[in-house]
This record gives sequence, C-alpha cells and structure tokens, in this order.
Amino acid sequence: ALPAQDLAVAVEQHRAQPDGLRLRRGAAGAFNQQIITGRAIWYYHFVQYTVPLGFVIVFLASYFVWRKEFPRLYVAILWLLIVVSTTLLAVISTNIKPQMEEFKARQHHAELFSFLNTRAPKDCVVLIKEESDPIEQMIPAYTHCNVYATTYTFNGVPAERTLHNFLLRMRLDGVTTENMHEYLLQHNYEVRNYFFENWIQVFGSGIDEWLLDKIMIIENSYRPFAHGDLAQQLLTYRIDFLISKQKIEPAIQKELPTLRLIRETSEYYIYDFSPDSHQKG
Repeated sequence: ALPAQDLAVAVEQHRAQPDGLRLRRGAAGAFNQQIITGRAIWYYHFVQYTVPLGFVIVFLASYFVWRKEFPRLYVAILWLLIVVSTTLLAVISTNIKPQMEEFKARQHHAELFSFLNTRAPKDCVVLIKEESDPIEQMIPAYTHCNVYATTYTFNGVPAERTLHNFLLRMRLDGVTTENMHEYLLQHNYEVRNYFFENWIQVFGSGIDEWLLDKIMIIENSYRPFAHGDLAQQLLTYRIDFLISKQKIEPAIQKELPTLRLIRETSEYYIYDFSPDSHQKG
C-alpha cells in the first residue's frame, strides 16, 4: 500500500496528465494551423499564446518530478521566477509614460463621444467618411453607437458588405469611373486593409499580382455603382449619422437631400442622415 502522501501525489499526477496532454495537443494544433487550414492567419499571436502554454506544461511536469526528487532546486527555481516576473512587471509598467501624449490626444474626441452618448439614440449607426480614421475603432468602445464600415473585416464581416462599404467610400471621395484605376493604385493600402485574405497580403507593399486582381474586381463592381442612387446605396444598411473631418462637398450634398449638418466639434462635422432628424445641438 502507498503512504497517504504518495497516494495523493499519484492522484494529482493522474488528474494532471489529461490536462497536460490537451495543452500539448492545442499548442501543436495552433502552431500548425496554417498547414491544417491552408490560410496564413496572424501566426505571431499563436506564438504569444502557445509559448506560455508550453511553460505551463513544463512547470506542471516539473512539479511532480522536481518537487519530490530535487525539492531545493525546485524552490530555488520558483524564487527565480518570482524575481524575474517582478522585475519584468516593473520594467513594463514604465512603458506607459511614452503613451501619455497619445492618451492626451484622445481627449480631443471627447466632444464627439459626448454628443453620441447624450444626443444620439442607442445603437445608432455612424459612418466615418475618412478611411482609417482612429475614431472608427473608438466609437463602439466609448459610445453606445455602432459604425457603418470598418477595416476589421476579418471579424466575420460578409464579403459583399465589405465591398459595398469600400465602393461607398469611393463615391463619397468623388471617385469617377475615369480615375478609379489611378485612385485604387494610389490607395492600395486601403485596398489591402479591406480585402486581404491573409496577413501577407495586408502587410505587403508595392503593386503585386494579388493587388492588381483585386483592383480589377473592384473596378468592375464600381462601374454600375458609380451611377446608382447614392442615398439608396447608403440606406442599403442602417445609417443614422455621417461624420467627416471636412464639410461634405456640394456635389455629394446634392445627392443626399436629407443630409443635415447638426453639430460641429473641434475636429469633425456631424451630419444627420435620417429624414426626421434626431435632436439637434
């Protein structure tokens, strides 16, 4: 018969083995996901997640081996880890200082966020005219509103919605069928942001074959879109407000008779798109 202490250790080992096995299988699957799925996802994140899991497995195994066979070494390693972790935490905590200017700059958006939180209906939808404007990511975080378009298309956004949003931005930028090719080449970074299928494409540079193929698809879709009813195209999906860093051009305003300027902040012009405008102020 085993002593009670040894029996407890054996039970712990038996329970821990399946967990360690699951962790090892998960790490192996994550590291090889590109081979399994055939798609290049953000593999750096898998390294960030699976390496700590590897350490967990190592320490789980050492807990049962070293604690009994080399108790002093095991305690020494634990203390070393505590010292290293505390030191790293202290170093990392100092990195907030260089970010203070960025945090301060974000306060300029407070007027816009306050307006949306106090004067806009809950779950309203806001279209940001300028592509890659940082408030496109901030509005869902700091207000109770949603955004009409986003470059975070890899989070389950249907392909047809992504194309619609991109074509709509082209129209709001005043792109014509005559200059659309030059526009897309000049704004190839935006094409990559919207339509990438893997991280190699989005972080690529220059004019490559994938980009030219994607531009051709966009051009074919834009030809009929450019001559459509802009108001109806916007209303394909819900929209309550249009926000721009500059006043909307008269040509665009003419196509959107219900668009009304209701607020100016230090950085943005806020337009109400609905026929029966929301509260002004």
